Amino acid sequence: MNGPALDARGNRVAAAWFTRGGGAPKVMFAVSSDGGQSFGKARQLPAKDPIGRCGVAVLADGSVAVCWLDLVNNVAELRASLDGEKIITCAKTSAGRASGVPEIVAEGKGALIAWRDVSKRRVLTARVVW
Repeated sequence: MNGPALDARGNRVAAAWFTRGGGAPKVMFAVSSDGGQSFGKARQLPAKDPIGRCGVAVLADGSVAVCWLDLVNNVAELRASLDGEKIITCAKTSAGRASGVPEIVAEGKGALIAWRDVSKRRVLTARVVW
């Protein structure tokens, strides 16, 4: 499913989503500081060829972590970004729907990401610290 993802910590709310608006695939995110009553300008993540499946987490310091699946040289990569800047490739994975949607949660000064590895037939996790 390529629906939106939401997370909140106090009054800080973050939303991330996949879109093909304008014809090109994009991963976007926006942040609210007033409990979701209004959001700042949506920002596009520097993805190569995203297929979406976004997750989002608001970290303890208020920064926003977003994860998504991206095609890089025809290989699906699970990628994560902090505040739309620092990009980390967490793993290579399957682009097929059987791989599901990665989940991300805040943990300490970073985030935990879980995804389904189709070839290993199990759920894998990674701790990401920027």
